[in-house]
Amino acid sequence: MRNRYFLLIRLSVFITALPYVLVLLFGSFNNRPRTFLHDKGAFMSALAARADADRYIMLAMTDEAFLDMAINFYEASLRAHGVDNFLFVGIGRKTCETLTNMSIPCFHYADDPSAGRASFYGQREFRRKMNIRTDMILEALAANFTVIHSDTDVAFLGNPLNEIKVCMCNLI
Repeated sequence: MRNRYFLLIRLSVFITALPYVLVLLFGSFNNRPRTFLHDKGAFMSALAARADADRYIMLAMTDEAFLDMAINFYEASLRAHGVDNFLFVGIGRKTCETLTNMSIPCFHYADDPSAGRASFYGQREFRRKMNIRTDMILEALAANFTVIHSDTDVAFLGNPLNEIKVCMCNLI
């Protein structure tokens, strides 16, 4: 039973990482030029400050439209289960101002004209935001961090990082 559990975790890590590996190998799917709207050194510093000693970092991207969901994710999943090596990555300056005022770590990564409005799957705004998320993850991976990305509409029943580390060590 335990082996089946670890196999499922390994499979989910592989499935989650596959799109990012493909982008690293073959470039962007829409061949758009990569532009970074922030100071790369500041982003690297923020990652290093929040990552654990093994350079594992959990990233969660959010914007102003989904701040309530991000705060709920922080309270119910991250803080409740002692996940300390995380960083919210904000689209829009107001997003990070709000989180930082609540003592929740956030890095202002990019601006987007629709940061204050909810976007939905298939919309141009949604695709643009997902491209920002891809840039964020690829930049952290290129800096030799192990990235665990989480959406904010999930709930952890415990700290997932210990299990992920065990699975990653067994894959090497």
